[in-house]
Amino acid sequence: MINIGLDKCVLCGLCEYDCPAHAIKVGSEEVDFYNEKCFMCGHCVAICPQGAIKMIGVKEEEIIEYNKEKFEVDHENLLNFIKFRRSIRKYKTQNVEKEKINNLIEAARYTPTGGNRQPLRYIVIKDKLEEIKELAINGLYDLAINHDDMEPLKSVPKYKERFIQMYDDYKNNQNDTLFFGAPTVIAIIGDVSKGSTVQIDAGLAASNMELMANAQGLGICYIGFFVSASKYVPKINEILGINPNEKILATFTLGYPDVNYKRTVNRNEANVEIL
Repeated sequence: MINIGLDKCVLCGLCEYDCPAHAIKVGSEEVDFYNEKCFMCGHCVAICPQGAIKMIGVKEEEIIEYNKEKFEVDHENLLNFIKFRRSIRKYKTQNVEKEKINNLIEAARYTPTGGNRQPLRYIVIKDKLEEIKELAINGLYDLAINHDDMEPLKSVPKYKERFIQMYDDYKNNQNDTLFFGAPTVIAIIGDVSKGSTVQIDAGLAASNMELMANAQGLGICYIGFFVSASKYVPKINEILGINPNEKILATFTLGYPDVNYKRTVNRNEANVEIL
């Protein structure tokens, strides 16, 4: 729900023009607002030149006025920043500061979601990391030995040997090839009852979190194997407090890289059609 301060409103009509829900109607003397249509996207708040529109039930202090120096990013620098990213599998033992983790969460919180439903939450795994890791590695091993007709082994049979080797490395040498010794793991949890775009929402959030991590000198690696383990080992979901309507949709390691890269690398040409 929003509130329009008529003492500030100049009836310019920009809010009506930009409202994706068609929840605002600006007349010659007044503004009509249809609460039942609004999905709290905030377009009207952002576009109003007079600052006359407020969203009810949110933190007013979170709103930041546009400042070109602080808001705009050079497109070449941004593209190079994206090209330079690497999946990090070598980490220092240094813990990640709480402030930096909070910045990742903030980047995720402001990532677009389908219908502005905001169906995601985030679990930062630190103290329970060893317990979770062992459950996942044991689960993937059992999957490889006893259930190679299940996903992801059904689609990618070579993962069977990978899971067995992962188990042997961990049990015999304490060599962690699941989380690569990272001090922190973050899981993105989605309420799958909130629409059909929750998986996409999680992927978008994870990408923004990675960019924020890189901007702070941190590195990440997406761990799809842990998502697979969570589907197979109920105890993982129990420890993490996953509700029946939720799923672990994305997981990544987080820490300070113990490697320094010197340049970007090649990628296949983009497969693009213009119709």
